[in-house]
Amino acid sequence: IIITHVYFRAKRIAVYSVHRMFLALNSNYFKSIFEEDRFSESHQKQSTIRLPLSGITSEHFELLLDYFYTGELELDRSNAVAAVYFGDYFGIPSLKKQALAFVGTLLHLSNEEIAVYYQDARKLLMEDLQKVVASTCIDRPNTMSKNSELVKMPNAIEFWRLVWLERNNSDPSRSGAKTANWSDNLAHLIETYFDEIDDEIDRELFCFFTQSAFLPVVTPDAAFILMDQEHRLGLTVIQQSDGSNDLTCLQNHCTDALLGSLRNSISVERKLRKLQPIVLRSLLSRMIYQENRVPRYMHVHGAPFSSVDGKYINKGYHQKKPYFKRFGCYDGEIRTFALFFYKDGRFYISVIPKGEGKKPGTLEDVDLYDTPPSKEVLFPPKNGWRVSRHNTIQTIPWNLTITYKY
Repeated sequence: IIITHVYFRAKRIAVYSVHRMFLALNSNYFKSIFEEDRFSESHQKQSTIRLPLSGITSEHFELLLDYFYTGELELDRSNAVAAVYFGDYFGIPSLKKQALAFVGTLLHLSNEEIAVYYQDARKLLMEDLQKVVASTCIDRPNTMSKNSELVKMPNAIEFWRLVWLERNNSDPSRSGAKTANWSDNLAHLIETYFDEIDDEIDRELFCFFTQSAFLPVVTPDAAFILMDQEHRLGLTVIQQSDGSNDLTCLQNHCTDALLGSLRNSISVERKLRKLQPIVLRSLLSRMIYQENRVPRYMHVHGAPFSSVDGKYINKGYHQKKPYFKRFGCYDGEIRTFALFFYKDGRFYISVIPKGEGKKPGTLEDVDLYDTPPSKEVLFPPKNGWRVSRHNTIQTIPWNLTITYKY
């Protein structure tokens, strides 16, 4: 039997008599004390443990002692964080793993409770638990929206950086990865801490937050705030080039969003007055020459054949004109749908043959929709599509339209 002195909150001392066999069997920490002479505890035959000032109670420690004897611990909201801490501190991997998984099941709660778990994990220096909390926000960007406790809590910017790092390491197909909410959330964070983001470290952090990979979609409202902050931090250095693209990467991304809002007649006049002249000039020139820009992707809407609807990504050129494709279900299989120009002067939407490297425009294509012939048009028309004359599977009416995304 070993005598263990435990200091709680630097005031209370509790003394426990415990069979050291049970300690050594379950804890790498205690095992090393009993087996290696270099620890003073091995000579004193006792261990003095100082537990954190907050978050850990005598009741938590007694639950740990029960775990040493029974191998069981009933986890709940009140003891889960303590269990993670004990598993880490005392070298009990199975307990730590079990407790981390349990905390993960609790993080469907409100953002206020998520903030509490993060603050507890931070105070106890538990990086693994901090990452679990940050990771859950990736699928739920609404938890970090305006007025969220995750914006107002102490060390909010530090937490957001951790979330961004977890986004960087996560699967890009996760449900919340590509939502426009991220740009709005970041804009609200910047507004909240506007006066604090002004030194060199924060400039680097702003550049990290605004990488295009983290902001796949930018809303018009967020675009104004992000460009204003970029200018305020002195990051709007004009690139020396041939003049065709004299904006920063962020400005290019944001002006794309503004172009969309202008074309949808959203009232942005008051905000436009605040933009730097270089951005206004770019907006004007890009609107004038928009028709000659190749879209990054196209959206097809209203097709009766449902897999035709959706986003078609730019994949280069075919027959000297841009060609786009997407994946969809056809005849019970995942197939490639292509939107392309053919030498007969028509644009087609077709299912192309299976196999790596297959191109559209062969006799093996399943042609679904096409347009009247016209060799003067560079891009697929937005309207005027019809069921292809080669289409033998669709005869119902259609109302197919296309929108461009730059």
